[in-house]
Amino acid sequence: MYNYYNFINETVLTHGKKDLNLEFNDKGRKMLPFIYYFTLNKYIILKRINFDEYQPNTNRVTFLTGSTYLDNEISNKRNYLLENKDFDNENYFFYKIVSYNFQEDNPSIVSIPYDETKFNDQLTYNNKVHFIVIKKNTNVTSVRININQRHTFGYNAEQTISDKFGWSLKNTKIKSDIVKVINGNKQKAFLTDILKTDLDTLNRYQDLFQINNINTPLNKYDLIIKEGEHIGKKIEVKKYNMRSLFYKDDIKPKTLMMAEQLKIATKPGLKKLVTLYHEMNPDIDVSFLLNNFNLDKGEKLSKFFRKDDNPIVEDIKKFYNDRINYMLNKFSEINNIMTDIFGIYFFNNKTGVDGFLILNHEINYTWRAVNSQWGLKRIKILFTINPNADKYVWIGNRKTFVKTFKVNDFDAYKELKRIDKISEHKPIIKNTDIGTIKWNSTEGYWESVDNYDDTKTIDLKKSYKNESGK
Repeated sequence: MYNYYNFINETVLTHGKKDLNLEFNDKGRKMLPFIYYFTLNKYIILKRINFDEYQPNTNRVTFLTGSTYLDNEISNKRNYLLENKDFDNENYFFYKIVSYNFQEDNPSIVSIPYDETKFNDQLTYNNKVHFIVIKKNTNVTSVRININQRHTFGYNAEQTISDKFGWSLKNTKIKSDIVKVINGNKQKAFLTDILKTDLDTLNRYQDLFQINNINTPLNKYDLIIKEGEHIGKKIEVKKYNMRSLFYKDDIKPKTLMMAEQLKIATKPGLKKLVTLYHEMNPDIDVSFLLNNFNLDKGEKLSKFFRKDDNPIVEDIKKFYNDRINYMLNKFSEINNIMTDIFGIYFFNNKTGVDGFLILNHEINYTWRAVNSQWGLKRIKILFTINPNADKYVWIGNRKTFVKTFKVNDFDAYKELKRIDKISEHKPIIKNTDIGTIKWNSTEGYWESVDNYDDTKTIDLKKSYKNESGK
């Protein structure tokens, strides 16, 4: 699996990638031939086409070379135009630009299902089909493998676990509704409503904005166990291995993110914040922050916020963060976080051999306002794992979980990984509560066994003895 990610990140367009679609990376998004598409609020990809679909006459053609381009309508930095649009099938790959409308309730590239039937030809501003040509076996840094194909051709952890264990797939999200209380009446509110309220009013009326149904548990889970001892239990999935839960040189838990509630994550969102700040402070000139936005889609604005040397930008950050701190106090009143969850299943690769469950009572959840790259705080639910928690693994032939070694027992973890790398042997753990268990690589889960190869065994009692020092 790890080699697959090298495959994804490598930008050399080899024959092995010939049927894969592409998407722009940041540098490609800034190129003049493509800037137009990112004003449309659509998800744009480069769809791989056959040579007989390539129709350069009367259409737009861009030839991508390394980190630059040649285009038949717009000259590059060296003032060169693409004059010859004839490329042969033997030495070049051909693409055309297609688009997909974002979901109104969830405008996220990653969340869009990969379904080619939903992509339509995206015409240029002058109604031409836009073809992209890339020479085979060249390194093109302005594109990468389409992110939705990463899920399609790679793996989706929740789907993989569902298939292997027979659990129901049920993706949920944590979302709390904010309400504004006026004369005892509640009306739905948004971040914009909070930002438009001056700080004196917020401090004077501490209950002006509240979290609706504050005593309702906040739960996020991906899977539900369908049968066996734990039928109906809800499982959250996180893509970490055991070692990544702790700091390298100390058995101290890392603080990891479970969910976000309030944030500004996009450059258009940053622009809205600046505009709203100006509405609240009309005497302050913010035009220098936005005067290049239509051309570079917020790149200059982003750079202003990444630096701490402009007093107006710093005041905008304070304007925003003061209100986020106000809301953090509201969110912090919610104590029922993940209370209906059985535990978190940590799944790091497609084989699943090092996957494990940590029961929910061994996990600590906290609210925190964390700074983003722009110095704007985000309200997050964070979690840490008790280093002394027990690891549980799924016994597929019994439809139950069994306790193995402690989550901080890295010697046992290393041995598990070492044995799994030996192709003719698979990991075996003896002395669990149900006896000996063995990894079934065909099914992708652990199973209880009667006979086993004792030479390739992790002794659970020995593991706990090392941990306890007895």
